[in-house]
Amino acid sequence: MKVDVHLVGLGPANDPNTISQAVWIHLQRCEHIFYPGQWVNDDLIAAFGDRLTWGRHLRTEAILEAATQNATASAPIAVLYNGDGRLFSGRGGAFASLGDMETLLLSAGFVVKSWPGVNSVNAALDAAGWQLAAAPESALLTVASLCRGPSGADALRRAARCHAVLALLWCEDHADVAFDVLLQERGADVPIAIVKRLGSADEETLQGPLDSLKPSFLALRPPAVILVAQRIFTDRNQFMGPCDPPS
Repeated sequence: MKVDVHLVGLGPANDPNTISQAVWIHLQRCEHIFYPGQWVNDDLIAAFGDRLTWGRHLRTEAILEAATQNATASAPIAVLYNGDGRLFSGRGGAFASLGDMETLLLSAGFVVKSWPGVNSVNAALDAAGWQLAAAPESALLTVASLCRGPSGADALRRAARCHAVLALLWCEDHADVAFDVLLQERGADVPIAIVKRLGSADEETLQGPLDSLKPSFLALRPPAVILVAQRIFTDRNQFMGPCDPPS
């Protein structure tokens, strides 16, 4: 089957070495490869050279246009997402998430193949030494809204009111908003782990109470994941949001 567009999830550190051999074969056939992010390492540039176009200036329309142009030449293109591609929530409507991009391309008549990346949340849990017990009261919520605008802050607030470990896939330019929400909903003493440069050779994990790690929280840059311990409830009536209290 001829594929027009490959949507590929990279590892947490944008490491091309995490791409499977099957995906590599397809990427070598792509004339253009797009990555809608600002953080690109040397390995990624070396792997794809002039075929790689990257930066926060990229828009969804550019992908649709490239797919149209390359379809006539029978050459596929690829879009790279930073790990956990289906958790990427898009950039304020400027660039579509993997799921939305897939829908747009399919509706335009293109043949699309999606390839999942290495799960950055599992990698962060392992780096921090955190474990989820196999119990009804143990849960994990991944917050992919990144606190972008009021809706993102509201989504994080609802998640923070649940009895679950939170995994924040970096907070973009709104770390101050995310910090304030967590401070209000889970308190200054809630344990957190910040995994900096996740997946890279110089990966670093910081752990401690939320308030003590505020400077690192606010200065965080990708690739990174923030883990926030479960909220402890003393009264069933304290439960709010979409999560049900344990019986």
